[in-house]
Amino acid sequence: MAGLGAGLWASLTPLCGRTIAGSVAGLFFASVAKWGFTLQMLQCHKPLADGAAEPHILTVSIFATLSNRREGTSLLLNMLKAKLHSATVTQCDLHYEGSISIDQDLLDASGILPHERVDLWNVTNGARLQTYALEAPRGSRTIGVNGAAARHFAVGDKIIIAAFASVEAEKARQHAPTVVLLDDANEIKIPA
Repeated sequence: MAGLGAGLWASLTPLCGRTIAGSVAGLFFASVAKWGFTLQMLQCHKPLADGAAEPHILTVSIFATLSNRREGTSLLLNMLKAKLHSATVTQCDLHYEGSISIDQDLLDASGILPHERVDLWNVTNGARLQTYALEAPRGSRTIGVNGAAARHFAVGDKIIIAAFASVEAEKARQHAPTVVLLDDANEIKIPA
């Protein structure tokens, strides 16, 4: 276990839907160290009545390790890069191929780029999902949820749009995200 490093399991749920109970005949660990992370798979063999062992594969877990960092590399943390707070959905188009259309002025103010992955958090109903940003016409104040995501949003819903960036751990404490607060008409209340 020495090469595995220190870390916390993100999850440990059996893929087969069964929990591990009773005696476990053996555990098998496999790890691959790369870019300061360890990929670890846990396999157990549960004894059956006839003496054979039935394998159970558990979810693959990824956790950060410091012991496997290579010289000159740094641990990266996912930090909030930008947020459009209290945006109002102005349109929903279920039959569009996907994404969220955002007024180009709001993209510029927040620093979110077209085609950048964003998280959408619906304050009105609690839905949370990921998609990517597309530019809507400048000055339109459009916040348009497209594709399958439109099933979880309605015109008038209040949402938060967030983008994240990987930041070196040593610089994370100095990192400051751009937060753009919007009013009900998607006008900027406080410049970023």
